[in-house]
Amino acid sequence: MDAPLPKGTIVKQVVPAIEGVISDVAFDANRLGFNYLVSYKDALGTEHARWFANTEVAPKQNDTEEDPQ
Repeated sequence: MDAPLPKGTIVKQVVPAIEGVISDVAFDANRLGFNYLVSYKDALGTEHARWFANTEVAPKQNDTEEDPQ
């Protein structure tokens, strides 16, 4: 078992980034924005699909370019 983190420790969320292909697009009239269904494989190779708002995804940049974050 991992040791607990002390109170007051500054942390960041650790989540794997999803990379996949847009397989469907839908317009959300309530938000006045697009949603994208992204198909991807997890670390074990299992196929998944998940909807994202347009603000949650971006085109993947060329691997030789630096990540702006």
